[in-house]
Amino acid sequence: MSRRYLLSILAVLVLVSSSGFAQQTAPPNLTGTWNGLLSGPENPGKGDPVVLILKQAGAELTGSGGPTPEQQLPMLKGGKVTTTKEGTSATFAVGNETVTLSFDLKLVEGRLKGTIKAGRSDGQQRTGTADFERAKMPRP
Repeated sequence: MSRRYLLSILAVLVLVSSSGFAQQTAPPNLTGTWNGLLSGPENPGKGDPVVLILKQAGAELTGSGGPTPEQQLPMLKGGKVTTTKEGTSATFAVGNETVTLSFDLKLVEGRLKGTIKAGRSDGQQRTGTADFERAKMPRP
């Protein structure tokens, strides 16, 4: 084998492996509708339905959340998505003048899972868990 042939093969292998590496490190996009449940310590695995409507632009996250797609609270400023070698996480809050729901979620096997803190204007606070799956697009 000639030296030029070996160098050509090596260059192709480097290009193929580096493009595969770039694909592996690209952060997932959380844009879309996510359906899930919020559960408190008194009712693990059962809870209140919540719909998140998220839009991601780079590390910035905007959108809303509420019990149905029609009943949504706006996302408060500061929603963000972080991707590291440990995985992807999203932190944000939705709310209005009487209630704020703060989410700290991680993308685990295609699901957003994590904790939620609910605070009311009267000072009441609760914590719980959240588990969301991406809504499937309806077929035409």
